[in-house]
Amino acid sequence: MADKKLPHKMGDAQDAYHGDGPQEGDGWRYDATDRRFELGKLSTISRANKTVYVDQAATGAGDGTSWTDAFTTIQDAVDSLEDIIVHDYTIRVRKGTNPYRETVYLNSDPANHPAKLILGSLSIEGEHYWNANCDNNAVAGDIVDADADFDDVEVGDRVLLLDFNGASSKCQAYEVCTVDDISGAAGGTIGTDGAKTATTGWRYIIVKTKVSGSDDGTDGGTARNYIFHLQTVDNVGIKGLWMDFSDSLAIFYTYCRGMTLNTCIIENCDYGVRAVGMTYLTAQYCFFGVQGWLGLGAGEQSVVGAYYDAYEGGGAASGVHAERSCYVNSRYSYFDNCACAIDARDVSMVTGWHSTIENDCTVGLRATFNSGLDKSNVTNNAGTAESTSDGGVIA
Repeated sequence: MADKKLPHKMGDAQDAYHGDGPQEGDGWRYDATDRRFELGKLSTISRANKTVYVDQAATGAGDGTSWTDAFTTIQDAVDSLEDIIVHDYTIRVRKGTNPYRETVYLNSDPANHPAKLILGSLSIEGEHYWNANCDNNAVAGDIVDADADFDDVEVGDRVLLLDFNGASSKCQAYEVCTVDDISGAAGGTIGTDGAKTATTGWRYIIVKTKVSGSDDGTDGGTARNYIFHLQTVDNVGIKGLWMDFSDSLAIFYTYCRGMTLNTCIIENCDYGVRAVGMTYLTAQYCFFGVQGWLGLGAGEQSVVGAYYDAYEGGGAASGVHAERSCYVNSRYSYFDNCACAIDARDVSMVTGWHSTIENDCTVGLRATFNSGLDKSNVTNNAGTAESTSDGGVIA
């Protein structure tokens, strides 16, 4: 039998594959463990772009083709996808009466969930999310945006506010709050329980759909280790979700490429996001509120870009952490109450350009074990501004 080649993604997402790659029905199946095809197992292949729906209250056919017939868990939606995806797929997750209480596995639990080869893209998104600039405003707690469509905003939705009025457009303040008044939504104004006055130069992120690592909504024995666990998979985005109460990691990436994390709020987790094993990840407009180890970590030759994010470490956790030959590019971010705001170790490199480190951080910048940290245009008010040891350099 002649050797068969992997399918190749073409420039247009509507195009499928070309060449003599595995065809549906040829008797091949993708094995994500070592990124290869196995003979003798049948694979399915995507035929067009697709949106799959998830609604925990749906009572229809349960095939994900509409809100009425939506899947009731995110995992069921993921498992339903073809083995080989060469198009652009979106999983839309509707806000539930309660959080989605599950761990979502993608190629990380092959004994129970089928593996996927994603040559196109997969985006897992909250039902609605907003990410835009604030208009002029003089009322604390209000968000004003005359151009926004706030019709779908509800009381209880979670909000991240970022103040980019600092020098060189640095983020100089932030707030996480909850929508508590939608009476002015039609006119472009919503109220929150926040204390900040978000005006021109501020940006707001609003998310509705909540996914929890806890089965009972507390940080106790029911908390699972992960909310999302992705392994040996590429081109996956997570967008517009509110995540809380993971006993370990909110999101764990292992050997993944082309990953994106946008407009998400992570709270009350021991650890926010970790990318290891040559993972490539970009995180933007996110909040990492953690209470254990760190907010965003990279390990084992991974490359991470982190832009316009806010980190709150509860006094014990670090903000951005890189170890074991990693590169992290962190820009225009805000660090509050962290044990160490930005930490580079084990022959890693981190840039902290145009970021702000608050005075309630214990250590601002730390470089150890032959690592480097670029502090260009960083505002560093930490108790101990810099710490170096064992060949670490901060410049």
